[in-house]
Amino acid sequence: MGSTCSAPVTRWRLLIHPVLLDKTDRFTAGSVYYMQAQSNIVVNDAAGVPVAHTFVAYGSKRVNDHTIAEYFERDALGKVGWSRVSIRHYPPKGKGGLDKYLFRLEKPILESASGTTADGYVPPEKLAYMPAFEAVVYAPIRATEQELADVFEMGTNVIRTAAVKSLVKYRETLTG
Repeated sequence: MGSTCSAPVTRWRLLIHPVLLDKTDRFTAGSVYYMQAQSNIVVNDAAGVPVAHTFVAYGSKRVNDHTIAEYFERDALGKVGWSRVSIRHYPPKGKGGLDKYLFRLEKPILESASGTTADGYVPPEKLAYMPAFEAVVYAPIRATEQELADVFEMGTNVIRTAAVKSLVKYRETLTG
């Protein structure tokens, strides 16, 4: 028997492996961005003494059936090393649908380059790998603001628990 429950559902995915992105998932010079009223995003890292990282609003654009807002932390010389936050909104399709929000943080790790080329130039930055965090929130049209606030808060609290942090930090496996 299928369930017809319309309660909000949150799904979390954590990606800790190198991520290969297609050309439509990264900024390209030919893209058209529409700036909206966006403010910068400031988040702390997990260092012993947390460091605040500021992601500057770059703008938003419409792609096919969804909207993407992008934020960059320009902490490297070239764009290949910039950390990125993207927020995607997929609007409801049809009657009784749901909104889908995809939040993604990418932190590129660059190859260490030392010295210069034979011509005396410093080599360009090169991507080594990219750890990423991704969260997906589903918001049924029928859900109230309080239901959505509850599921979002509970979902973010699950991610913050010691058990989940340990699972990721130490690459633990789930046993069953």
